[in-house]
Amino acid sequence: MAATNSRKPATPFEVKIVMRTFPYAIGVRKGDDKLREALNTWVHANLRNGKLNEIYKKYNGIELPAEMLT
Repeated sequence: MAATNSRKPATPFEVKIVMRTFPYAIGVRKGDDKLREALNTWVHANLRNGKLNEIYKKYNGIELPAEMLT
């Protein structure tokens, strides 16, 4: 939505109601437990320190949904 609004600032879209939040995911090859653990550790640490929220906000223009922060 942020990308579309940047192209048409005179008539921006706005959130009226959120019906469902779709979480993002990372695909990892089956059996690659070392990489999966490293990614899980990185995501968990950066959710806690706010960096993941900053990254999300930079590209989407809004904060991460609250249910994704838990």
